[in-house]
Amino acid sequence: MPHSFSQTASLTCPQCGRAFSAEVWLIVDADERPDLLARIRAGTLHDLTCPHCGHQGNVLRTAALSRLQDLTGLTFRRTYVSPYVWQETSTP
Repeated sequence: MPHSFSQTASLTCPQCGRAFSAEVWLIVDADERPDLLARIRAGTLHDLTCPHCGHQGNVLRTAALSRLQDLTGLTFRRTYVSPYVWQETSTP
């Protein structure tokens, strides 16, 4: 059973106004998903692109990061918090 956990977020693009769904990671096991660990390190874990118009932004969400080999006996409880909020990505 995977330890990392994501939810499908229903979002509305602030640019084109169209609805779309995106995967949002809430728990990341760094040993299980080194690809997601790399995205956390790069600050891009919750970056999204609207599939309709290409507008870029991110979801305001915190993810728990773990290395389960170091967390013997720790239990995570899944919680649902809604709605997801789109945040504009600043352009350097």
